[in-house]
Amino acid sequence: MLRTANEEQDTALHVAARNIQAQVVEILTKEDPEFSYSANVHGETPLYIAANMRFNWRFKRHEENRKKVIDEILSNCKSVEYSGSHGRTALHAAAMHGDHETARKILKRNPSLTRRTDDDGWSPLHYAAFFPYLSHGVPTVKVLLEHDVSAAYIVDSEKRTALHLAVVRGDVAAVRAIMNPCPACCELVDNRGWNVLHYAATTIKGYFYFPQWIPHFEKLKYEKDNDGNTPLHLYAALGNFPQQRLSSDWIHAYKKMCGLNKRNLSVDDILGRNFPETKKEILESLKDVRSGPLQRPIAMMKKEYLSISERGMETRVLVAALVATVTFAAAFTMPGGYKNEQGIAVLLKNAAFVVFVISDAIAMLLSISALFMHFCWAPIGTRGQVEEDMKGNWTSTLTICAIPAMVIAFITGSYAVLAPSSWLAITTCFIGAAFIFFASTAFIVDGRTLFKILKIQRLKFDSTLLTVESFVDKKN
Repeated sequence: MLRTANEEQDTALHVAARNIQAQVVEILTKEDPEFSYSANVHGETPLYIAANMRFNWRFKRHEENRKKVIDEILSNCKSVEYSGSHGRTALHAAAMHGDHETARKILKRNPSLTRRTDDDGWSPLHYAAFFPYLSHGVPTVKVLLEHDVSAAYIVDSEKRTALHLAVVRGDVAAVRAIMNPCPACCELVDNRGWNVLHYAATTIKGYFYFPQWIPHFEKLKYEKDNDGNTPLHLYAALGNFPQQRLSSDWIHAYKKMCGLNKRNLSVDDILGRNFPETKKEILESLKDVRSGPLQRPIAMMKKEYLSISERGMETRVLVAALVATVTFAAAFTMPGGYKNEQGIAVLLKNAAFVVFVISDAIAMLLSISALFMHFCWAPIGTRGQVEEDMKGNWTSTLTICAIPAMVIAFITGSYAVLAPSSWLAITTCFIGAAFIFFASTAFIVDGRTLFKILKIQRLKFDSTLLTVESFVDKKN
């Protein structure tokens, strides 16, 4: 009964893993630990299904159950199948999602999986380098290399290593994590003769910054590919040269030392003339890198992200404008009214009224600051998505802080004018305070505190490298 499969060859364990039913998985695996659960028609095993899911901080319970599902399968089943779709394994899935804990558990059971490649020749380390996931990707890279240092030398169908992918993605931390145990892997080239610095040259700042961050890259500056191009030739062909660097003395020295490529072109020749066909050829050669194993171009995903980001920004600005309008109007529509002769507020000496005025002013200041920051930083969107994200996050933070201040203004203003009817004043205060209570509870439960928001902003702002897709979007 437990081994019965449906039309898609899913067993009960497949279904339980997909629905993250940890208790059901525990019962099934303990009841029949000898059975080896094979893949369904999609090539997915129960362990792969569980490893291929990842829930963010909003769904902590789901993520905990998912980890329990993986633990039950690994601990109870005597013969574990790891295979997944497109030739991947559960370790590929864990690496793709930056799940270093699951990767460590799987490797403890089967260390040889570090050398298993998928249909594109990508190893788990390729996935960990390609999908950095901020702070999660680097620990996964380290875990994989701890179990098998030679994984850094595995090449895909285009003879690219994980280091090539980490460089073209601009992930300095991942590059360091690979280079520390395997410094010699930076000398490997792909089927075009490109070394890692050739890949760095396809990013906006990588050619200049990577040698500063990774000293081993310095010796690769004059290495030529199959067409005789040094990394500086590619950098010039893509039009990435900042104008202020063109006149630098050390740049002139570099250009002379790079020599000529097989078309007898120097770096100066490429800079002085436009070579659209060369640029197109380079970008086409990187198309599969940008698409990755998901076969979905990053440029397309970026456009979708930008569209969502723009809609989100419109919502933030609208909310900030509403808060500013309401608080501005409340400041001149004083609770209790004015003394006709002098134009002074009637409740000027009332404590609740004083709190109302202060909180209303704070709410208006924060919301107007959010609007000012949005319009003042509007041109930043043309420089890069990192700065655009920072602008959006600061706007959100200021608006989020303005809303509770506006609620406090409502509570204290209502209390000031309803004080003669104590039960009504207290009831209104409780209703208004309910918002602050529920909002605080949501922040505590989800872990989304103001400090975490500011930390995310700092992480995004520190990501200084922009990949070639950003360059292409700007030019278009």
